[in-house]
Amino acid sequence: LQLSQVIEAILTNEEKDYTQIDEITKTLQEQNSDYLAVYFMDFQTGKLHVTPEINYDWDVRDSQTFAKLNSNPKLQWMDIYLDTGVNQLMTSVIAPIFNNNKLVGAVGFDIDFSTIGSIRESIEAGTSSKLMIIDPNGLIVSSFIEDGDGTNINADNSGKVEGVSDLLKPGELATEFNWLLNDSNTDIQIDQFNWAGVDYTGEMQTIEKNNWKIVSFVDKNNFAEKLKEFTINGWISMIIGLVIGCLFAYFMSRKLIQIFSNLKKVFERTAKGDFISRFETTSNDEIADLANHYNQMLDGVHRLVLQVNENTNAIRNSSNSLAIIAKENEQALNNVSTSIEEI
Repeated sequence: LQLSQVIEAILTNEEKDYTQIDEITKTLQEQNSDYLAVYFMDFQTGKLHVTPEINYDWDVRDSQTFAKLNSNPKLQWMDIYLDTGVNQLMTSVIAPIFNNNKLVGAVGFDIDFSTIGSIRESIEAGTSSKLMIIDPNGLIVSSFIEDGDGTNINADNSGKVEGVSDLLKPGELATEFNWLLNDSNTDIQIDQFNWAGVDYTGEMQTIEKNNWKIVSFVDKNNFAEKLKEFTINGWISMIIGLVIGCLFAYFMSRKLIQIFSNLKKVFERTAKGDFISRFETTSNDEIADLANHYNQMLDGVHRLVLQVNENTNAIRNSSNSLAIIAKENEQALNNVSTSIEEI
């Protein structure tokens, strides 16, 4: 789409600079090794501007690209086809070019199967799945099947695509790949597929942009073994978890018993009048908060007891002073009485 916008801008000029277009296609092809070719098709002159250059003697208006874009002028993927110029099976992604809302050309990238195959292999390397990529006509774009790339597996299209051979005999194709004949674009479960003596199960999904199908296969026996291993590991993990949980609960219960035992001893000493002993704990939770509050209460009670003792001593001292004064008053009264008697 970006390339088509650039070419459209060049074509709007009165003097069209086709050398600039050639430079752009050359730069793109050199910078992207995944592209077999980068090209601009001029539908007004029928000329092809392509990098790398090829010798051709046909009009681009006779091509599949011209027919496809006239019927559906938007970005799209080509079906797999045999490029007679290089005698190679490939696919292309093409985009239309407009001038004054009129279709005047197209740009495209030719892509061979090895690029897509490299992507498939990198995905397979990280999983236990086997992948197969199939175009809408039933041609294998890339597959785990040895020598399967570029072959046909759709019995209905046997012999209909130039330069493409069948992977198996037509009758065998209908039997082995019957799941491919399902026209639904929704995901399809494949219950049974046997290849090279291995039983597979899988799932087929459709790519909306180009209607290619991606099939993911899993070895049934390997899957069963993995599932069994997963189940066993699950049970082992659960048992280990239960043992750890029981041990944790046991040690927690022992710790709680010890904490409450210490708390009981502190309560007993407090009940006997010991306001000095503290409730000590090394935990950092609600028990620690309880210990801090209880110790603060003991400090408050201890201060209150000390204050009461001080007040009691003060009252005792005052009482002694009063007794002394009373004794002195009594003696004075006796002296007065004696004096009165003498008078």
